[in-house]
Amino acid sequence: MQNVITAPKVGQSVFIPFVTKTDEATGKAERIKGAALMPFDVIDAVYAETEQSNNGKTVYSVRVKSGDAVKVIQRNEKWEAVA
Repeated sequence: MQNVITAPKVGQSVFIPFVTKTDEATGKAERIKGAALMPFDVIDAVYAETEQSNNGKTVYSVRVKSGDAVKVIQRNEKWEAVA
């Protein structure tokens, strides 16, 4: 039997496989895959809004200790940032 986690909770760890930077020319935020300075962070707040991914999984909006707001999905019984 799998350990089912229904929603992320404050204090849980989340894997963030990317960092963002602002392009100086355009001012837009860009994702840099595989370059996360700290690939794990701790959830500081969970927001009420949720979305559905293409495969039907629930995507939650959270804020992590570093101050970034990311969207997380449960993957292999762990939380992973997807956007």
